[in-house]
Amino acid sequence: MFLIWSLSQPRNKAFQKKLRREVLGLSGESLNGHGLPTAEASDKCIYLNAVIKETLRLYAPLPTFEPRSSAANTVIDGYNIPADVTVGISPFTLHRNPEVFKDPRTFDPDRWLGLQAAEMNRWFWAFSSGGRMCIGLHLAMAEMTTLAATIYRKYNTTIAPGFEDITPEITARFEVFYDDRFPKMLEHTCLIKFEAIGGNA
Repeated sequence: MFLIWSLSQPRNKAFQKKLRREVLGLSGESLNGHGLPTAEASDKCIYLNAVIKETLRLYAPLPTFEPRSSAANTVIDGYNIPADVTVGISPFTLHRNPEVFKDPRTFDPDRWLGLQAAEMNRWFWAFSSGGRMCIGLHLAMAEMTTLAATIYRKYNTTIAPGFEDITPEITARFEVFYDDRFPKMLEHTCLIKFEAIGGNA
């Protein structure tokens, strides 16, 4: 939802165009019997992956507190953490570190295409990491790449009339999550206009 909503913003039209150019350029061997991109082909789309990474950076599935504790006393980056004390990491905060992400509140998939991507990847925590990393990571990525490639091969998307200055809002475990750059929000609502490429909406 946040990927399509972000690409549909007027200021992000160039990013949508780049993505469409990439997915329309897929060869016939990259399409299934219905003429839609395969999961394998979608996964290899460089710009599509940059768009997904940028979406997950700004709109991580679990954006706030990720609690962790250890049964033993631990030292992390010079800090003593006593046994059984709960500490938390926030993807929302990590992903908006201005020392790592230039203009951190701005949606910019191009940031993932340069040499700086290596350092940004060290800070990317949309699916957690280690023993508690999201076990659905690969399925989620396959679904996102295939769906986005399919949509942007067939449609242009824009914000639906009346939804121009509104952000979608998601209620997670105990937090409300939305894009705080927008003056209004609507819970579990995202109004998008789909226009078939070369055809009618």
